[in-house]
Amino acid sequence: MNVTKKKLNEMIDHLDYDDKHAVYEFISFLLYKSKKRLTWEEIDKLEPDNYNLTEEEKQQLNQVGDYIALEKAIDEYEL
Repeated sequence: MNVTKKKLNEMIDHLDYDDKHAVYEFISFLLYKSKKRLTWEEIDKLEPDNYNLTEEEKQQLNQVGDYIALEKAIDEYEL
C-alpha cells in the first residue's frame, strides 16, 4: 500500500490531542525498532523480561474497541 506523507498528515490532522500523542509514541517506537532489528537467533539469546505489567498496562491490554484497522480509519475520515 502506497501511503503518502500528505495522506498521513491529513489523517493526523483529524485526531484529537491524546490520539496525536499516541501516534507520536507509536512512530517513535517504529523508528527505534527500525534502527535496532534483531534476528530471531539474537532474540532467543536475550534474557526474558522479569517485570510484571502495571495495572494500567493490564487495563490497556484488556480494553475492547480501541483499535481500528487503517482501512476503516481512511473510510471513516473520508481520506
